[in-house]
Amino acid sequence: MSASLTTQQAKAVQQFSRLRVGALFMKQGSGKTRAALEIASHTDADLILWLAPKSAISLAVLPEIERWGAPCDVISVGWETLSQSDSTYLETLGKLDGRRVFVVADESLFIKNGDAKRTQRALELRKQCRWALVLNGTPIARDEWDLYWQMRFLSPLILGMEPNEFRSKFFVRHVRQQPFGERREWYSFYKPNADALTAMIAPYTYHADLDFGRTVTDDVETVPAGADTTYRDEKRRLIEILSGNATGTDVIAALVRMSHIAARPTIQRAANAAEGRCLVFTNWRDHADLLFNTLFDHGRHPFLITGDTKTADRETALADWRTSDEPLILTYGVGAFSLNLQDAALAVFAGLTWNFAHYEQARGRIRRLGQASDIRWKTIVSDHGVSGLMLDNLARKESLADLVKRKIDDQEWWDSAL
Repeated sequence: MSASLTTQQAKAVQQFSRLRVGALFMKQGSGKTRAALEIASHTDADLILWLAPKSAISLAVLPEIERWGAPCDVISVGWETLSQSDSTYLETLGKLDGRRVFVVADESLFIKNGDAKRTQRALELRKQCRWALVLNGTPIARDEWDLYWQMRFLSPLILGMEPNEFRSKFFVRHVRQQPFGERREWYSFYKPNADALTAMIAPYTYHADLDFGRTVTDDVETVPAGADTTYRDEKRRLIEILSGNATGTDVIAALVRMSHIAARPTIQRAANAAEGRCLVFTNWRDHADLLFNTLFDHGRHPFLITGDTKTADRETALADWRTSDEPLILTYGVGAFSLNLQDAALAVFAGLTWNFAHYEQARGRIRRLGQASDIRWKTIVSDHGVSGLMLDNLARKESLADLVKRKIDDQEWWDSAL
């Protein structure tokens, strides 16, 4: 490792060089990968197991490991692969046998659901490892429940309680019964106990913002949607659903359809805002294609990466984009995590996502160490009511499901909001 550590990286290494587990909650672009490798070098590990989003492994994780160098052998497994491939999971377990393993859970929000197969398998892999780190720039995407399984992955001794006990101690249960509908139940974090939770995890966590040193301009622009009968029809169906025995699934499906419709008017404006080599994010594959075609019609030659883009094609597209003066179009799910895209200083967001972590992570693609320019974030939304609802939801860090649970019985609120 040739270059010196940043001050924040050095502090993280100092804190965790004396511990066997730790959480690096450092902002996107602040050099978590480098810090993790340095921490591993202070152990006698002979193998590093790196768990990360599949799309990020070849495009970001492995290049960073090659850049800085690893103190021992490294094997990498995608979070998605861990849940989808029994053979990969069993093969990985076999590779850990008899080794002194240092495990890194990169983008650790992938293990926030205890019922998910990838979480259960990650916990089994963790049992074979002597040291463990979790890395995340957005450790809480919704509420403090997101912390439970990340801490559980590190060690069950940190919190010292099972999921039900944790929920009982730190959350308040809400129940609502509709007069002629189903019974609804949800939980919210009990804020008076926040200090107690912080005290429990503080010795094992390191928080750091990015010492960026550049100016950040953050704009939200609203464009008129015009007379959109499709949106009005979808809104009318949602009101009908809410007037009957609505289920959360029905409402979520309707809101997703409405948000898809609401994002379409942003395409033209996003294409106009895409100056030079920049990033353009959208939540929808068909909108990504529409953006591509619109930019092409403007005389541009954009690059496109979606979930359907093969790994080799992604690598080629990124390499070519970095030497171009053209936009790179990405869907939130693919482009939000881990990628080092500081070759651009402008990120345009054509519409929003309901997922707070995806939005924050996407913004972090250009706000990174090594960025040589002041940066601009440009979020474009339509004036459809659901767009304001999405902005409010991102500010609250709620999931779409939690929003529905909180507001599903309030038809007057839905009518005014949408």
